[in-house]
Amino acid sequence: MVSAMSIFYIPCSNEPEASMISRQLLEEQLIACGNIIGPVRSFFRWEGQIQESMEVILILKTRVECSENLQQRIKELHSYSCPCILELSPHSINQPYLEWIRSVVPWEAPSPKTPIKALKPIPAPTISDRPPWD
Repeated sequence: MVSAMSIFYIPCSNEPEASMISRQLLEEQLIACGNIIGPVRSFFRWEGQIQESMEVILILKTRVECSENLQQRIKELHSYSCPCILELSPHSINQPYLEWIRSVVPWEAPSPKTPIKALKPIPAPTISDRPPWD
């Protein structure tokens, strides 16, 4: 099955950075949803040394057609010189969720050159505010 949706896995330096990236991509209509998970402890080799750092994981959901523009925009927004931008293709998606993604992310995404805005924090939704697929 060819997926109509892509999921992106992106480690970020901290929650404010992940939040800024997610909010900016929502403003630009490149994603339908962003989730921040963490903090997590990461281990990796960088410049010949084994490193350890605390990060958060940003999970983004979008239409597969937006993948190229989204990857480019993440590179522009991310603080890392070599960010991990891992695109996953789901094997199966429940139809109402896929229809919601299609309804909030345009077929042709707007230009990824929208200036970054200072965004106000959005309060956490109450249970009644959550979409039915949460």
